[in-house]
Parts: sequence; structure tokens; C-alpha cells
Amino acid sequence: GYQGIIPVVSFNGTDEEFDTPDAAALSFDDSGANPVSFIFWVNADASASDRYLVSKDVVANNREYFVSIVNDETVRFTAIDDSADAVVSRITDDAITTGAWHQLAITYNSAGGAAAMNGVTIYVDGAPVASTATNNGSYVAMEDLTSVVTFNARSAAPVDKHYPGKCAGGPLGYAIVGAELTADVILRDYQLGRRALNL
Repeated sequence: GYQGIIPVVSFNGTDEEFDTPDAAALSFDDSGANPVSFIFWVNADASASDRYLVSKDVVANNREYFVSIVNDETVRFTAIDDSADAVVSRITDDAITTGAWHQLAITYNSAGGAAAMNGVTIYVDGAPVASTATNNGSYVAMEDLTSVVTFNARSAAPVDKHYPGKCAGGPLGYAIVGAELTADVILRDYQLGRRALNL
């Protein structure tokens, strides 16, 4: 269907997702040279489970990163140093509302190391929001591994977890950008998206 002039795809939260093949451009060795930003326009359903927007984390021992809406409606970015078995994350302090359109954006400056998540900023609806970093002294950097990139699901053990709700397509489709986007760019995307979605 459509929201405003934007095509919208609905996902059932059970078995619907889309995948890309593995590609070097979708891996981000965060030892200082590979910043990354993610932008999503979503209208998520409430769920007792985490809802994954993107994951490069399909099988054990082949993990890089994922972005999810947690079961308490907070937003989380997680990076994984697979060889060190070290996981780091940043999560918003406040929840988003379900059943409503939101622009969610994450920027990461690629600092890596024991304080990696200090370099992450999470934005909700065009503005940076308070969030908490969970760092790990064993973390060095993500590695370029071979998992496919999965959107709207995470298929890693112990169970498949899929996203229920709507996501915007077309010019507001999910974006993974090999740069640390500025606050101004994210705000402009939000302002344009609101108009295009007729919000």
C-alpha cells in the first residue's frame, strides 16, 4: 500500500524478511576507518519479542551487527567482535510508541576498542536521544565475515525473530551508509519523510 506518496510494505512478524548476499560494502571494520549510519522509517507493532530491523548475524561464529527494537520498545544498536566473543551495544533510555511512524537513525564513528559504543548516537524522529552504552574491554572491532544481511529479521540462534509492522520503501527505504551522517542530514531526512508520508 501507500502512506502519502510513499510505498509501504507490511511484515507479519513470523516468516517475512528480505536478504542481500554478503558484500564487503556491508561490513564495517570499526578500527577507525569505516564509519556507518543506518536510517529506518518504521511503524512497528507491539510485541513481546525483540524486533530486528537489520542483522548481519545469521549464524553463530559469523556475527557482525544488528539494529533492533527491544521488547520494551527501546531501540538498540549492537556490534560484535566475533573472534573475541565480545558484544557491545547502545540502547535508548526511552521507548518509542508502537503503531506510529518513526524515523530511527544510528550513527557510528568507527572508534572501535573498549569504548566503542561511546562513538554511537541514536536519533528518533530527527533528534538525538538519550541512550546508554554497554562497552566491553575485550572488544576490538567487527570483522568482515560472510553472513548475509537480513532486513526485518534475525535468524541467529536460539530462534528466528522477525519484525511485525510496516516499513517505508521507495526514497524512504532502509539505508545503510558508509559515513557518519550529521545531525542536520538526519533532521532533513526526517522533515522530508514526514511530508512524503503525509504525517
